[in-house]
Amino acid sequence: MLEAISVHLGAAQVFVADTLATIEATILRLAETAASRGVDLLAFPEMGLTGYNPAALGRPGFPEECDAAIFKRPGII
Repeated sequence: MLEAISVHLGAAQVFVADTLATIEATILRLAETAASRGVDLLAFPEMGLTGYNPAALGRPGFPEECDAAIFKRPGII
C-alpha cells in the first residue's frame, strides 16, 4: 500500500544581475525565504544563475566560477 506524503513546491522568478555573486546571493536569499515559509522544493528558471548573456558565458574562467557557486553549498542542489 502506498503512503501519501505532502510536498510543498515553490517557483521563483529572478532577474539575472550583472555579476554572478549578486545573482548567487539573490538565489540563496530566495531559497532561505521559501524554506522559512515551508517550501520543500523551490524551482528556478533554466539559466537562472547565468542568464543568456553571450559575453558572460564565453568569458574565460566563467564555467569554473559557476561550478564554484553551485557546488560550494552542499544540500542546495
